[in-house]
Amino acid sequence: MAWPRPIVSLSAAGFVASTLGALLISINVGLFGFKESLGASFVVLSIVLEAIAFVGAIGWMLLVRAGLRPPSPASTASEL
Repeated sequence: MAWPRPIVSLSAAGFVASTLGALLISINVGLFGFKESLGASFVVLSIVLEAIAFVGAIGWMLLVRAGLRPPSPASTASEL
């Protein structure tokens, strides 16, 4: 969010999607010799938080693409 460019948000969304995908693969079939279960600690919380992070990154990307950027500190100081 500090560098409002669509590629940054898209990269963040891709990273979150890949970690979420790896967790789901680990739950279903196993990954690198590890097999998780939904009963393990923090698995459900991780799924929820990663889904929220993915939606947030995509939403931020759409806002940046639409040209809606947060006001810069210089512009807010001059308005006071």
